[in-house]
Parts: sequence; structure tokens; C-alpha cells
Amino acid sequence: SIIIATLNNEDTILRNLQSIKSQNYKDYEIVIIDGGSNDQTFDQVKKIKFKNLNIKNQKGMGVYNAFNEGIISANGEIIVILNADDFFEEKNALEKISSEFDQDENINLLMSNIKIINKKNQTLRIYKNNFFKNFMFYFGMMPPHPGIFVKKKVYENFGLFNEDFKNAGDFEFLLRVIGKNKIKYKKIDNFLVNMSHGGKSNKNFKSYLINTIE
Repeated sequence: SIIIATLNNEDTILRNLQSIKSQNYKDYEIVIIDGGSNDQTFDQVKKIKFKNLNIKNQKGMGVYNAFNEGIISANGEIIVILNADDFFEEKNALEKISSEFDQDENINLLMSNIKIINKKNQTLRIYKNNFFKNFMFYFGMMPPHPGIFVKKKVYENFGLFNEDFKNAGDFEFLLRVIGKNKIKYKKIDNFLVNMSHGGKSNKNFKSYLINTIE
């Protein structure tokens, strides 16, 4: 299940959806949770036909509420949260995610590398997950959420995102499941997702400050 939270993403949602449509792995559903877009976001969505697309409106409830609503609505065993301004790097991204979980049924979470790109699709920065170690949670560091793929049963067993947070919901979730409950996870040396510089999944200094305080 691919969950996309949208709010006025007319400039980026088409690229996001095109990267899904081009996947060679086809056994997926898309759950879009919209926070009240008043631009051309859904005109863009209509340009691509999907067999399994579910759209819900959650106006003014926040991004973590959108993620949670998507997870609750999802029918898939694996949850992929792909921000509206991010997109898959390769056509075999979903196939790679599925095969990694199939190879070891004890894996509950998968981490991939990510690239941060500009509007010209030039790579500004890369994040390789072999850099991340669990102790880094204590210094406010975490693997980037767009490169995290989780079995739905993890949310069912350990809870959803804490909607009380403005910025730190993804950090707290990963701290809860990896740091506290020690679920089994695997790092793969593949770049599966591109994050758009300046997009909603990027944190500037102000958001890091809010994140740290929370």
C-alpha cells in the first residue's frame, strides 16, 4: 500500500504518480489522503489511471493524521509512505521492497538510501543508511522517513504516528519501534526514493528546532 498525503501539490504530484505507474511490480494500491487542496492537485491526479486508487479527504487534520488514516485504510501487508513531492528513483523499487521482505519473513522494517534533488533533477545530497546507528536517536538523528518501508502489523502492534506532534511524529515512531521495541530491520544499499529539496519531507533548521523541542 502506497500512502500519499497531499495538500496543494499540483507542481509535484504528477511526477510522484508517474514514478508509481512505471513500476514493474503491479500488485499495489494507492491511498491518497488530501488535507483540503484548493489548487489543481486532483486535475493532475486524474491524468493517470490506476486500477486501485482510493482518495480520502481529511481537511485540516495534519500530516500525521493523514498518514494514520492511510495506514488504517490500507489493505497491503507492507506500507510505503511516499510524500507528494517525492518519487521513486528506479522502476524496480516496489519489486525490490517486496523481494526483501519475502526473503526474510522476520524483517519488519526496511531502510533504503535516498537522494535529495533540486528542481532540475540534479542530486544535491545523498543519504546512505549505513551511516545510521541506533545510538544516534539520542542525538536527535534518524534515517530519513521516505526511505523507510514497514509491515502493517508493526503499526497494529506498536501504534500509529502520534498526532500530538507537529514535526517529530516520524522520529518518535522510529524511536518507538526500533529504539525501544527492537523490531528487526534491514538496510539495503539501494537508492529507491528521491526527496525534493525544499519539499514537505525536507526539514530546515526551524523544523529541526521544533523537532528537538518536541
